Amino acid sequence: MPSLPQSFVTLVQELQQIQEHRMSGSPAEPATAPQSRTRFGGCVIAPLVGGLVALVGTFLLGRIWQACDIGVNAAANGFGLLLAFVPAWALATAWWGMSLLVVGRRSKAAALVLAVLGSLAVVWGLVAWQHEPGGSYPVSQASCAPDNVPRWWPGWLPV
Repeated sequence: MPSLPQSFVTLVQELQQIQEHRMSGSPAEPATAPQSRTRFGGCVIAPLVGGLVALVGTFLLGRIWQACDIGVNAAANGFGLLLAFVPAWALATAWWGMSLLVVGRRSKAAALVLAVLGSLAVVWGLVAWQHEPGGSYPVSQASCAPDNVPRWWPGWLPV
């Protein structure tokens, strides 16, 4: 049975060998640079792009409300649009972050395509959810009848 100092020396030698193996940059261990870039994409780019997606969705929703004369006036509708902006921003940010962090490890192009499709779904979902606040807002513009959808909205895209 080895004595305590001898087993300690053996343990230290093994730890030094492991450390040398890690420092040599063996192919078994990935480099840290691509992972840090992926984290940058998930932590910095996702909130910025998520905010842009929410801004586009909120702007589109505001144009629908204006075209169909929904609400009291633009100033009063601003608070309702702000309340619609926050969950859209959170959802778009989470979608972009997860797309870049999970799918982006394997394929950057697939992550970008998935993130853009998710962004379109967030904008469409926001408009479908709030185009008619309360679900039964009275139609005040004949051009928006019967369900408060303006004429310029594409007919092939349901709301």
